Amino acid sequence: MSDSFKLSLDDVEPWKGGVILRTGTHPIRVVEEEVKLDGDHPVVLLTLEAIGGDEKGGEIRDWIHVTEKTLGRIAQIYEAFKVEVPAGEFSWIPVKGKQAKAVVREKPGRDDPSKVFSEVASYVPLAAGDAVDAIKEGFNASEVADDGNDIPF
Repeated sequence: MSDSFKLSLDDVEPWKGGVILRTGTHPIRVVEEEVKLDGDHPVVLLTLEAIGGDEKGGEIRDWIHVTEKTLGRIAQIYEAFKVEVPAGEFSWIPVKGKQAKAVVREKPGRDDPSKVFSEVASYVPLAAGDAVDAIKEGFNASEVADDGNDIPF
């Protein structure tokens, strides 16, 4: 028996290690979005990346089960990501690339309540000032005081 095997990593993205967002409110961007339709109800999996704050670059995943009981959460998500929702019945509107704030809380494990896990409790809109701060941090930039002289030389 051989203790060797073959594989190919062509077109495979390496897994990212890093920070899982801790309890708090984080400015985030949706970096991955997947809709699963193989169960008894749709599930939307969002991968969120912190775009500012102490945990910038950290990630957390949110599994959104789409049922009659969770429609209020779906409405909250669309409101936080500033997605215009049409009247009546519609298909899932993607939020990949959009920004908001995620409120992360700790939750005890189902099998072992002594173990806690971070989960997204809710979403809130990203205020204009938060977006500016996130952009500044993303480019490692700072604001320059206006001295009244708009000629740079």
